[in-house]
Amino acid sequence: MAHRHTLPQETIFNKIPKFKDASDPSNIIWENRYVQKNEFRKNVIKGAVIIGAVLAVFFTGMAYFKAFSMKQMMKYQSVDCNAIMDTYKAHPEDTSLKQDAFAEFNLAHNEASQDRPEAPTLGYLQCFCDESLLQGDAFDQEYEIMNSSGQVESGKICEEYQESLAAAKLLDRGI
Repeated sequence: MAHRHTLPQETIFNKIPKFKDASDPSNIIWENRYVQKNEFRKNVIKGAVIIGAVLAVFFTGMAYFKAFSMKQMMKYQSVDCNAIMDTYKAHPEDTSLKQDAFAEFNLAHNEASQDRPEAPTLGYLQCFCDESLLQGDAFDQEYEIMNSSGQVESGKICEEYQESLAAAKLLDRGI
């Protein structure tokens, strides 16, 4: 006697489904399935307008954000820090790298620079922060200088520089 394998009965929501035969296709009212040409054209035009509007908004947004990210990346161009450091070593009597980094930071991050956010930096801030990191300083360290008017100026310039640079790179890579 052969052993018959029976499949377990499938259930839906713990109930065994019951099926009945489909109705005869002669019950379908075929006239209701017909879409008139004018109605079909209206539907196609509506769909095309909606798709066109969505694409226009998308591409306009992409163009805006790409232009914005390009302006931000122009601000932080790559520089040769070795050449800048050699210049400061050759002329130690001139201003220090820290003073120039503060000046560049103030130029790039104060309210007046918002009129020209694309104004490129010269790399003093980048080289100062890179050098500080190599010397073991943390990016969130607060630095102080004596400004030209004799007042002490302080700030976490490297931390703010890195945050601004990271946002610019994220925008540039993401778009």
